[in-house]
Amino acid sequence: MSFTLRWGILATGWIAETFSKDLLTNPATRDVSDVAHRIVAVSSSRDAQKARDFLTKIDGPQEAKTYGSYAELILYHLQAADAKEKPVVTAALNKYAATGADDSTAIIVRFPKHNTLGIATTSLRADTDASGAGKTPGIRIQGSKGEIQVAHPAFRPDSYRVVRKGAAEGEVEIVECPLPKDESRGGWGHGFFWEADEAARCVRDGKVQSEGMPWEESVVIMEVMDEALRQGGVEYPALITSHEFDPESSLNTGR
Repeated sequence: MSFTLRWGILATGWIAETFSKDLLTNPATRDVSDVAHRIVAVSSSRDAQKARDFLTKIDGPQEAKTYGSYAELILYHLQAADAKEKPVVTAALNKYAATGADDSTAIIVRFPKHNTLGIATTSLRADTDASGAGKTPGIRIQGSKGEIQVAHPAFRPDSYRVVRKGAAEGEVEIVECPLPKDESRGGWGHGFFWEADEAARCVRDGKVQSEGMPWEESVVIMEVMDEALRQGGVEYPALITSHEFDPESSLNTGR
């Protein structure tokens, strides 16, 4: 018998909507039979009606409970010590004049002990895949024996290419990894279900973190992003960046 994880959805934005739709897909469409998912609660930060509208929009279970503020739910925050090598970060960014938000950013991360270097760029002004044909790789990993090119978009690729040094011209290994779709839900499938499946297995097995994506990895990523913003002089309101729980915050009271 499969293990069913009960989910409470916090917020009703686009990412929450996309993630929830993935939760509602049939696990069998991706050859998963050991875990399943059920949405039992949804909370909007300000309005319970938004939570009810959210359930309707995702064609979710109408018996799920809805809440109008985060204070009505209990949140537990756990942090792990960072044991990995901290990268040295160098960043530059341009700001959007109207709001001061970063619209183009370049980040170099250097790992001295491993003698490796990573370069990341993101922009609201430059198109990653201008042709729209998926020909431009979202990620290139280069080494002494060749490189791996991960298809765009990097967070949800459907293929990657292995280019070996010394191989004949045009001799490239292409590995296809199409995203499973649930035809019973309009052909939906976005890829968040892989994360949900891993979370369900961790809960089922009593694990407090994933071996594939441990806490320390998430902390390092956030530290790199925060340092890039610091170097670029971008500051977001404390209301949305604080890690301290404030029961009087408007995010929790809905006021």
